[in-house]
Amino acid sequence: MFRERLPELLGAVESLSRLDLAFAKAEFARAYNACLPVFEKRRAIRLEEARHPLLEAALALKGRRSVPVSVELSEQKTLMVISGPNTGGKTVTLKTVGLAALMAQAGVPVLAAEARLPVFGRVLADIGDQQSIEASLSTFSAHVANIEAMAAVAGPNDLVLLDELGASTDPNEGAALAIAVLEHFRRRQATTIATTHHSRLKAYAAETSEAVNAAMEFDEGTLEPTYRLLIGLPGKSSGIEIAERLGLEPSIVADARRRLDPADMEAATLVASLHAQRSELEKQLVEMGRNRQALAEERARLEEVAARERRAKLAELDKRLEETIRELEKKWEQVVGAIHESPLQPKRGKAERLNRQRASLAAGTREDWNTQVLEALGASTTENNAPAKPLAAGDKPGTVIAVAADEAEVEVGRLRMRVPRSELRAIQMAAEIRAGKSETAQAYAPRFETAPIRKGADAESTDVGARRAASLRETEAAAEINVIGATAEEARERVDKFLDESYLADRYRLRVVHGHGKGILKRALHEMFASHPHVEKFYPAPPREGGAGATIVELKA
Repeated sequence: MFRERLPELLGAVESLSRLDLAFAKAEFARAYNACLPVFEKRRAIRLEEARHPLLEAALALKGRRSVPVSVELSEQKTLMVISGPNTGGKTVTLKTVGLAALMAQAGVPVLAAEARLPVFGRVLADIGDQQSIEASLSTFSAHVANIEAMAAVAGPNDLVLLDELGASTDPNEGAALAIAVLEHFRRRQATTIATTHHSRLKAYAAETSEAVNAAMEFDEGTLEPTYRLLIGLPGKSSGIEIAERLGLEPSIVADARRRLDPADMEAATLVASLHAQRSELEKQLVEMGRNRQALAEERARLEEVAARERRAKLAELDKRLEETIRELEKKWEQVVGAIHESPLQPKRGKAERLNRQRASLAAGTREDWNTQVLEALGASTTENNAPAKPLAAGDKPGTVIAVAADEAEVEVGRLRMRVPRSELRAIQMAAEIRAGKSETAQAYAPRFETAPIRKGADAESTDVGARRAASLRETEAAAEINVIGATAEEARERVDKFLDESYLADRYRLRVVHGHGKGILKRALHEMFASHPHVEKFYPAPPREGGAGATIVELKA
């Protein structure tokens, strides 16, 4: 049975293996805080805080962490010469770069904060002591054999790693041979990283445009390496200092210092000075960063204090403004009350009496006109001289202005129209409405009004007088509204209804009192006035009528 399903089982095993590999990579990345590499089309390497995976694992068992290194090579700088003390981390740096490139191309996360690498065709390395007694190879011979094989195949897409180049032979000859090897790989355009102790190789890197020096940092105070890579400076081997730290006889160390070549001593002193200056500059940069952060925090604090003070001042000004507005409104109410109680009031009462008398004079003529209109409309009246038929649903109330043979001129609100007599029906006498005999019907119920017939100048004059009397009483009715204390939505609803009622009541000039406050009610109402169909124009009330705390609205004719 299993033999028959063998292809499917093998496929399942392959799928599970791939899945297991994916989970293993994810677990590796989580355990070692690794990142996914980014592959570059250009020949450039950028490793930020990279770590050697085996060294990281070994130190983790001891509760320690490795010191990360940052390596960067651009398209213009494809050759790096790393120098520095023994046990300073040169070889570990070389291996870290090589392993990062191989892990990235194998799909394994790289132990670094950031990893940007090209896709290399080959990673060629000559690292460590390759001497072999069986093969009759010395250390130097083993290095030369490796370099010969690498030189034969290296090309533009290859990474070349060379450890302790030019070592294990005469220093002068070793340095010359090392420079020739680096020149060969440079001409082949291979990305090359080499470690060395030779001063001539440091000078070669300083003089070659495609090359850059790098140094493994050495703490002159503690006489110990820091394992940090400093790009742009040549390293100092510090062999005598390390020998002294390891406990070599002081007299031997002193004798060694006396035997140093003056030129070498001068070069070593210069390099040490450059390292000291760089270290001081880095400290100053760190201090500047802290000062910048402190200044930014202090600025933010001062801005917050200033903002709080501004808010407090604005709140105080608002409070004082509200108090001033309340005092002015109180004084305004006192002035208005004094006006109402002044001797001018009897004159207004006299005007009202005159208007009522004028309306009464028109009543007799109006009754004749109403009777004729009712006869023309085919309506009869009750004992109280009111129309017999009530208003039906959907009818519109209006006032009959003139009657012809087949139609009548009717005024509905502010509109005049000619309507067939057959479509008209009388519901209430105009005289009753204008005399105020049916206030409920006038306010809420639809009705047709009647008016005196224009048989002559006297009748027309009498009718006009009655109309003017009624208009005067309507104008004297409430022509203002106070919405202080209402919300913007409530104020809009109340004022909109007020405008409709005023328009139907033939009021021309209205006063809307909204107060000062923060101007919310005023802005909301002005926006409504600007698009309201009944409003001709609006503007702030004059000082005697409330000033900026009220708005005068003029309705369309």
